[in-house]
Amino acid sequence: MPRNPIIGTEKMEQAGFYPLTVRSVVPETADAASLVFDTPADDVFDYRAGQYLTLRLQIAGRPVLRCYSMSSAPVAGEPLAITVKRVAGGVVSNWLIDHVRPGDRILARPPSGTFVLAPEPRPLLLFAGGSGITPVFAILRQALAGDGPAIRFFYASQSPEAEIFRTALDRVQAAHADRLTLHRHYDSRDGHPDMARLADFAVGTGDAIAESAIAYVCGPAPFMNNVEAALAQVGLDPARIHSERFVMPAPEAVPALGDAASLTIAIDCGVGIRQISCRADQTILAAALDQRLPVPWSCGQGICGACIAELTAGSVAMPQSDLLTAEERKDGLILLCQARPRGPDCRVRLV
Repeated sequence: MPRNPIIGTEKMEQAGFYPLTVRSVVPETADAASLVFDTPADDVFDYRAGQYLTLRLQIAGRPVLRCYSMSSAPVAGEPLAITVKRVAGGVVSNWLIDHVRPGDRILARPPSGTFVLAPEPRPLLLFAGGSGITPVFAILRQALAGDGPAIRFFYASQSPEAEIFRTALDRVQAAHADRLTLHRHYDSRDGHPDMARLADFAVGTGDAIAESAIAYVCGPAPFMNNVEAALAQVGLDPARIHSERFVMPAPEAVPALGDAASLTIAIDCGVGIRQISCRADQTILAAALDQRLPVPWSCGQGICGACIAELTAGSVAMPQSDLLTAEERKDGLILLCQARPRGPDCRVRLV
């Protein structure tokens, strides 16, 4: 019997979560481990390299949700795996590393995410910092599975000992030396990667790769900000820069709304209009769930896109998100887990 039995599995499946059995736990560094799962025989957990799982756990008596990128790649024919790194003060990552063992079962939603390899055969610029290598490593192996243009990969770690997938990267580099340029950056030796160094790497040997490349970026926010600035500096089209962020920006301030304790939001569920009350400092998703309205959602952090909806009337406050382009925001698309009403008469249509 698993040490961490799941209660209420049938109810969770109705909510979109399925129990996955941990096949093995693979140490990657002193602070990181990969959890390898057995998945159902059907196609529910089919995925693309770079996507992630949303896990639902019970920790200290309360349910918590977290998203973790898959480090496995479908092209490799290997079982689905996520890689987790211990973080200071981290509730879920630290719990997973300390407590999960083979045979345990964990609730997960099917794979999701848009941080995936583009179909067009362009050169690739890959940038990963720390545990941000998890989806980038999967994308790298997917890209190398067939013939294609050159790949330049900048991987920043604190030290050689902290480098996740170090041995696997050695093998990949040796097998694809004619196509893959891998630069290993260690903060303890090289300092933090600044914009000038990242721009030099993107330009490379003057082969104009940056003019036509597609870039994939994942890592801590300061690292990602420097990479994105460097890519803009070398002239890479912003539409070809794909970033995966697992920490959302702080929400913008909500204007004062006088004495109004709550606002009425109309939500078009496709089978009728439901009216809910929503405080000005509350997200529309939180208000909907509080009032038991069955709206689609997954991570609750503005990352997965499961709760994208269309604002058809009124206005909301919502932080910038890599999931929605400026054009999509202009067209009225919002994330229910991030959007908070600015005033009365908001109307939302689920999409």
